[in-house]
Amino acid sequence: MQTLNNYDKDVYNGNIGFIRSLDVIEVDELTLAYVVSVHKAQGSEFPVVVMPVVTQHYLMLQRNLRYMALEWRLGK
Repeated sequence: MQTLNNYDKDVYNGNIGFIRSLDVIEVDELTLAYVVSVHKAQGSEFPVVVMPVVTQHYLMLQRNLRYMALEWRLGK
């Protein structure tokens, strides 16, 4: 996942993809993205969204986050 905007390469914070080549200078602009938050995924075009709903992580069950995840997916 891209962590900084890179206007020269038309790559922006939150973009996910495959690395074809890499400038060593730009390696600090990337991070592994096994899982992304609802905020980061919003606007991306994933075919499926998995949203665990468990009480152990009750802070993530706030109405606004659930609504955002459902609205984003149902809007497709």
